[in-house]
Amino acid sequence: MDSIIYVGLDVRHVGVFANRPEILLKLAARLRKGGHRLSFCYEAGPCDYGLHRLLAGCGHECVVVAPSLIPVKVGGRVKTIAATG
Repeated sequence: MDSIIYVGLDVRHVGVFANRPEILLKLAARLRKGGHRLSFCYEAGPCDYGLHRLLAGCGHECVVVAPSLIPVKVGGRVKTIAATG
């Protein structure tokens, strides 16, 4: 049976690591042990599509999610950051 590990980037569960290709590829190799497929996702933003190109180029599934398309529970709070100055 083919098992999938879903990896949400910007989620601080596994830990914080530098946004460098060699470090991300090392993390992917560690997660793939045991023959798991990896499916990455991250929120579109300042990272651009470099992460997507890197991960997809290595054969991993990678989805870039537009913040405006993320479902929000009716009446749910939306966290915003107020600009100062």
